[in-house]
Amino acid sequence: MAAVVATATVSGPGRQLAALAREVSDLGVEFLFVLIHRRGRPPTDFARHLAECGLPYRIVEDRGPLDWRVVRQIGLLLEDWQPAVVQTHTYNQRPLPTPSAGWAPRGSGWDGFMG
Repeated sequence: MAAVVATATVSGPGRQLAALAREVSDLGVEFLFVLIHRRGRPPTDFARHLAECGLPYRIVEDRGPLDWRVVRQIGLLLEDWQPAVVQTHTYNQRPLPTPSAGWAPRGSGWDGFMG
């Protein structure tokens, strides 16, 4: 499962998602957190929390509100990792790669995108 998260703090939902990732890892469910992070800012508390928990994450740098490179970078991460589920947790309405934009996990039976 890939979780695309745009948060700087260890909020309730972010903390719950990290806890879920830790719990289901024993069942063979793999998580990859994709963090959208404004370029030039210090690492976020949420990134530090994921590191402390030993959870895998990748940072996609955002150079401003209309940085279309974010979409490409997230698409490349998802293409490489091939998750069966992509969960978005963001109140920021950012464009993300979706099946309608040409991205979907190969052979996954993908039929929706839930944010």
